[in-house]
Amino acid sequence: MDMSAAAENRQARRRVLIAEDDPITCELFSNLLGGFDGVEIVSVADGREALMQALTEHFDLILTDQNLPELAGDKLFRHLRASRNINSDTRVMLLSASSLDELESQGVHIPRECYMSKPVQPRTFLEAVTPFLE
Repeated sequence: MDMSAAAENRQARRRVLIAEDDPITCELFSNLLGGFDGVEIVSVADGREALMQALTEHFDLILTDQNLPELAGDKLFRHLRASRNINSDTRVMLLSASSLDELESQGVHIPRECYMSKPVQPRTFLEAVTPFLE
């Protein structure tokens, strides 16, 4: 493979950060995302680790559980949006078993298009992430 083909390969690769402390749910997301060509998945189990990854490496999509150890998903979302960093404009999807109304009553405010309820429905999940991975 020549250098230009290698560079093109790197550019075509999409990166997804999954911040999820439940191994089964993380595996489900990884399996669903595995259907996309050239998607690299980075998985972490707590919010602080997710923040450190997001501040140092570029991602095309960040999936975060709301109830993470160390740093909640909405706080990760707000931190990335509030500061100029490599993922300031990256799509972040907050996933929670709580409804958006329940989250809002707890003081969690995120855009409706950045929320997905758990358990995820595979078709709904894939429809939501496809625009960021193709």
